Parts: sequence; structure tokens; C-alpha cells
Amino acid sequence: MLFRSFRSSLPVARSYLGAVRSRCYARHSGISEVVPDYTALIYNQEAGVTRETGRVTLATLTSAYNTASVTLRVNTGSRFETEENNGASHFLQHLAFNSKAKNAPTIGEAFEKLGASVSVSNSREQIAYTVSVDGRDINAAISILGEMVNSLSDLTQEQVEQVRPRALEHQKAAVACKYKRSMDHLHSIIYQKDTLGLAKEGKAENLRKLDAATLSRSEEHTSELQSRSPPRM
Repeated sequence: MLFRSFRSSLPVARSYLGAVRSRCYARHSGISEVVPDYTALIYNQEAGVTRETGRVTLATLTSAYNTASVTLRVNTGSRFETEENNGASHFLQHLAFNSKAKNAPTIGEAFEKLGASVSVSNSREQIAYTVSVDGRDINAAISILGEMVNSLSDLTQEQVEQVRPRALEHQKAAVACKYKRSMDHLHSIIYQKDTLGLAKEGKAENLRKLDAATLSRSEEHTSELQSRSPPRM
């Protein structure tokens, strides 16, 4: 019962800590807190959803603006890892933009040529790549996102070594952040027998030894590549 109580209180704890962090930031930065108008049309539109077995789930929302955004959400993260490869998802998040593109040296540069605004958000169970472009370039943006996902199945050791310092630096920064460290500690206590207890950024020792073969197509561990298959998108 105690374990269930801890588990059920986790979402409440997350919400509370997030609210406290936002208010602290607003107070110390001198920025007033913004309250969204939830009666606005954007909050009341229904998205069209298309689902087909074994394929990508597609959700669309009509916009009256000249810009368009596409978000690729993948059910992947540290929850789908093991103790041995914890950090693979974090590593692949950095590798995604360093992979080769058809019309540019890297995926990141392909988005730059398109004039796109790109953002990435992640959790223990999901990662989202959001690209905003001129409405006329939306098909090109979708094509580059497809290249990005496909490129992760054919990584080279050179690519991995180029990204490794960045992944380690990000992991070090996460450990140094008291908020993130406390949340990781909370997860490790509540989910002691579950992979939800693993850190999002992984372990430094794993990040130092993960190689291209393990990240791309290793069958010895829970492959992050398998987590990026169409049914999970």
C-alpha cells in the first residue's frame, strides 16, 4: 500500500515542483506569470487522428497561419532501456541531427537550409521533434524528418565519437541540476524494480562505451532503434 501511495503521488509531485519552479523563475526574473486563455479557438479544436495497425499514427490540426509545424513523437526513452545501455536514447537524440542528409552534410544543416525552427523535448517514455516552417515547405520538412529516423539505422563510429562529448556534457549538466537530480532520485526509489527508475540522460560510464553497432543494430540489448519503428510513432 505504501508503494502504491508513493506511485500515485508522483504526478502530483511533478506538477507541484513544476509550478514552484515556474513561479520562482517569474519572481526572480521580473517577468509576470502568463495565464493562457483556454477559451481561445486553438484550445478547442479537435485534431483529426488516423490510426492504422503497424503504421504511424497521424494527428492533424488546421491552422489559419502561413506557417506550419510538424511534430514527430516517438514512444522511446530510458523506460525502454536496460542498466547496460541506459543512455542510448539520450545519445541518439544528439546523433539525430548529426546524421547525413540527402541534400546537406547533416540533418541539422538540412533544416537550416529550409529556414526551419526545430525544438526537441523528451521524457522517460517519449521524445518529440517539432519543426516549424513556411507552409509551402512542410513536405520538405517531413521528408527530412524521415531521413533523420532512417539514418539512425546506419551510424558510423566517427559520428558517435563526434557526438560523445556533447552527450557527456549534457549528462553532466543534468547531474549538476538539483531539480533533475532530485527527480531522478525520486524515480529510482519509487520504481526500484522498473526501468522507469532509470535516468533520462543515462549513466556516464555507459555514454563513454556505447558504440555505433550497439546504438544502430545491437540485438544483445533493448535496441533503441526498434523503439523508433512506425507503431511507436
